[in-house]
Formats: sequence, structure tokens, C-alpha cells
Amino acid sequence: LAQIAQLKAGKDKDDEKIRLLEEDIRNAEDEIKTLNTDIKDLLDDLSPKLKQGRMLYDQICEGAPIVGWTVKEEELFNNYFASVNYKTYDRLRKVKRASRLSTHNLFYLILKEIGKTDDEIRNIMGLSPEGLRSIRSRTKPI
Repeated sequence: LAQIAQLKAGKDKDDEKIRLLEEDIRNAEDEIKTLNTDIKDLLDDLSPKLKQGRMLYDQICEGAPIVGWTVKEEELFNNYFASVNYKTYDRLRKVKRASRLSTHNLFYLILKEIGKTDDEIRNIMGLSPEGLRSIRSRTKPI
């Protein structure tokens, strides 16, 4: 009789474990659904922005000027670069500088990083020689 009671107690424990595991599975499935929804929303939001950034990046690679660009367009360009060259982007952002790195200054650093010459950068950014010296000075590491 004691053995039967012991087996029943073991079965009850096992049933409770199974119930908890099934509950964990339901919770995990709900969490997976939520994460998949979040990923879809993120991609729906970012995909057009990355596409725009890519188009701007391609224009710059061809040497097109940014005269008339908004700060938002520079951000799209910078964000596209960050998405395809994260380590480089992160390195550029982490370097200590005398002043905070603006979107425009980061744009300049990315142009340098992708191999644009000073003359190409001046033409792309619409800078005078003095303007180029100024932006170079503001982005210089300390």
C-alpha cells in the first residue's frame, strides 16, 4: 500500500512537471510570435530607409554632390554604411574627438573611409579648401 502511495505521489509530481513544461511551451510560442511581429515591423520600417540609403550611397560612389541634401539624407547614407560596414562605422564613432561627431562630420569620415580623395570630398560636399581643413580639424582624433 505504501508503494502504491509512493508511485501515485511520483506520478503526481511528473504530471505537474509535464503541465509546467506545456505551459512553458505555450509561453515560448507566444514570445516567438511577439518577436516575429517585432522583426516584421522593424523590417517594414527599416527596409525602405536602407533602400534610400543605398541609392544615396551609390550616388556618392559615383561622385554626385550632396548640395541640397537634408540632414535626414545624410543620416540615411550614414545608416546604410553602418548596416553594411558595422565594424568600421563603430570604430569611426568610438574614436575620441575634441567635439561631438555630427551627422555631417561622420559623413565626411565615411567618405574618407571609402577612399575618396580630398578633391573628391570637396566636390561631393561642396566645400572650399578652408571648409575641408575645418571639417578635418573637427574630426581629428585627440
